[in-house]
Amino acid sequence: MKKKDAKNIIIEAIKSNIDLSNEQKNIILENPDDFAIIGVHDNIDSLDLVSILVDVESQVSDMYGTTIMLSSDKAMSQQNSPFRDVKSLVLFLTEEFENAKRSN
Repeated sequence: MKKKDAKNIIIEAIKSNIDLSNEQKNIILENPDDFAIIGVHDNIDSLDLVSILVDVESQVSDMYGTTIMLSSDKAMSQQNSPFRDVKSLVLFLTEEFENAKRSN
């Protein structure tokens, strides 16, 4: 999976699961890598994060036939959360995708 494709999947999952403010819409359109997923926006809580992750996992499975698990112990144990912004989630998603493909 290319990083561009991963980013598109993540952005669409965010748009589908979160009621974004105008400011958030501008950020995600103009500079999506810097869009903070957790820790900044009052309207994104832990349930929203779970919804985003499930949506991303589902899209990856549908598009590529590969099962990934983003809310894993690996993700939770990292010093810097892979869920902090779009850029970090793109990197984590592409890494987990490659690991899953190697395992199959």
